[in-house]
Amino acid sequence: MDGRNNIYTLFENLEKIDVFDSDFSKKIQRTYSEFFSYDRELAAGKPSIRSINSSEDGRFSLDYKGAHFEGLYISQKNHNKLFVTFDVARTWKGNFREELPYFPRWSWYPFIDGHMLCLEDPMYYLPPPPGTSLRIGWFYGNENEDYAVYASEIIKQFADKAGIKNKDIILYGSSAGGTTAIRVGAHLPGSRIAAINPQLDIRNHFFSKEFMDMTKIDLYKEDRFLRNDLPALMESSPESEFLLIINAESRPDIDMHLANFLKARQHPSAAYGLSKTGNVAIWTYASPGDKPHNVQDDYRIYAFIRYLLDSISDDDFAEKHKYEVLYINDWWRNKAQAKQAYDTLKTQQMLLSKERDRLYQERLKHVNNSTSILTDSKTARIDIINASERNNDDTELEWLSVSDSQAKVQAPIWFKKDNGQIYMIHSDNGEITFSFRCIGSGKLSLMLRSVYRKDANGKAIPFWIDYSSFTINDELLIDEKTAAWHDKPIKFNRDVSDGEIITCSAVWKKRTT
Repeated sequence: MDGRNNIYTLFENLEKIDVFDSDFSKKIQRTYSEFFSYDRELAAGKPSIRSINSSEDGRFSLDYKGAHFEGLYISQKNHNKLFVTFDVARTWKGNFREELPYFPRWSWYPFIDGHMLCLEDPMYYLPPPPGTSLRIGWFYGNENEDYAVYASEIIKQFADKAGIKNKDIILYGSSAGGTTAIRVGAHLPGSRIAAINPQLDIRNHFFSKEFMDMTKIDLYKEDRFLRNDLPALMESSPESEFLLIINAESRPDIDMHLANFLKARQHPSAAYGLSKTGNVAIWTYASPGDKPHNVQDDYRIYAFIRYLLDSISDDDFAEKHKYEVLYINDWWRNKAQAKQAYDTLKTQQMLLSKERDRLYQERLKHVNNSTSILTDSKTARIDIINASERNNDDTELEWLSVSDSQAKVQAPIWFKKDNGQIYMIHSDNGEITFSFRCIGSGKLSLMLRSVYRKDANGKAIPFWIDYSSFTINDELLIDEKTAAWHDKPIKFNRDVSDGEIITCSAVWKKRTT
């Protein structure tokens, strides 16, 4: 595939936008949208590649030395780096994740400056009972086999095929994937590893007992692969460089993993920010959240991590980057705090909505004929979108007039699609005329409906209204009573050109029969 280099390519494209351009805001958004677009089909469907030597990109399925590997490979022309990510625990918001495979961060490939390889944990493909229901595997293997060693051999073959040296292999993961990245990197001398909130001693993980029960593996037994002694494993691979990135707000990661690791490595106590001893650098940040362990990276953090990895071998690495890291920490923390406040607000809104529905149901109990309430509505809702055939923001609406001064014209963020913003008009007036100019050629869609309401069980309530007239640019489209409600709207579509002015008129009344 043709790579788009890295995050700096995005910045170069942004720099070309003239601030005096009348479409400045849209061009900024369009640049971001195009840069981060990706082919959703690459990771979907059944594997098409059965050999590492294949020249194809896409999903692959390999049986390697008795272990089953599911993966995804995406090549990038004119690049000499290999970026490898690893799977995580099979939990999502506290629930068991059924689907396999799962490739964290695979959609980042458009701005990864190199080839991308994603590997699923072979432990999840073991015969039952562990394979079907194991929640975490760490690429562990068994008493006589280390699947991290096998993963390193597979990675090496992909790298050799692309002419990539070990020093240009970047292993990247978080949580269980971070642990795997560390272990695989120890078997690829010279590679560079970034691990975010990894389990530095898997015996301290809250799934460790379950892991031992299901796999019959004793994690406390001496292990010749040093899978339960990561400090010793990293020390045994001095050519590889490890960057451990750990959220200090996640106390289990600090108290149960980092503390023991520092003691074993005789590493000075980790201060807030960046430090390095030998081939291990430690970056501590502090980002709050409901589960701080999961407050991790995004594409901007990744870009900075890549920047750090380029000079991690320097003797003055920690001193050279300490203020940059503290600056990123400050931004990272503020970003997490803003998300936490937003999540709290969403929870409060949800509770308020449930209470409103409860009160509504209480009112229904005192009405003999609830049907009359369910069909009594005078509020019309009209949805309008000028949609592009492409996934961009080339199409919009410029509002010119609305006859009902009390009408609400809204453009909710949650009602935005990839190819345009949907507008809503709410009016109680019984009739309305409105005009707008189409910005960009597209397909204009209008939906005449009623307001949306639901009961305490979340089921939509049919508030019916009758539209008796509707015109678009003097073309009469409804000339007799036509019933509609939110889930059964009256729809109209037409092609429009850039600059075309549309005038619509609607007449309605609440349904009485």
